Amino acid sequence: LRLNVGHPGDSRVDDALRAAVGVPSGVAFVDFPMDYVFGEATDRGEPGALTELPAQPSADGDQLDRAVALLSSAQRPAIMAGTNVWWGHAERELLHLAEKLRIPVLANGMARGIVGADRDLAFSRARSAALSQADVALVIGVPLDFRLGFGGVFGPQTQLIVADRCEPDRAHPRPVAAGLYGDLAATLAALAEASGTDHEEWIGQLRTIETRARAAEAAELADDR
Repeated sequence: LRLNVGHPGDSRVDDALRAAVGVPSGVAFVDFPMDYVFGEATDRGEPGALTELPAQPSADGDQLDRAVALLSSAQRPAIMAGTNVWWGHAERELLHLAEKLRIPVLANGMARGIVGADRDLAFSRARSAALSQADVALVIGVPLDFRLGFGGVFGPQTQLIVADRCEPDRAHPRPVAAGLYGDLAATLAALAEASGTDHEEWIGQLRTIETRARAAEAAELADDR
């Protein structure tokens, strides 16, 4: 977003701040004329632009019910989390969802570290196996773009649940079983109410792959070079 400042009474900086953290989030650029840059401004003492953020809509109820049903019956679920989990302030809800339903978590972008590497549900080296073999994949806050092979990293039979802060501008590159768009924290809290099944064998299989991959890296990590 680019905003041009026109006169001293403009609230364009406030607009830029709201745009940066709004939906979708991103960079906001404010263009100040040179005379403003070398001039003076008076603080009007008003509340900051980010004092109160606008409320976000809730995900569609029918789609949410569909997603809960899929997670409740999943045998090999996986979570792929991305940057919008951070923008949506849904870190705690993601961790609670994963631990309550015992679902392996992979992450990219600013979702890395939300589920700490020391937790048994955090995976990075087993990504290919987890996503291609999952029967249900919950894709949270990350688009189905080149980083996910435009959906190709998931198995052909994988049921996709997509949760994000807003609906994408373009159609998803492959069909999704449920699309959940709105307040991510509320969405993940609702998904955590799914009943779930025993996933320990699935988690163990992925942990074996993860451990072997890390062991294979040991020599390079210890190399004096």
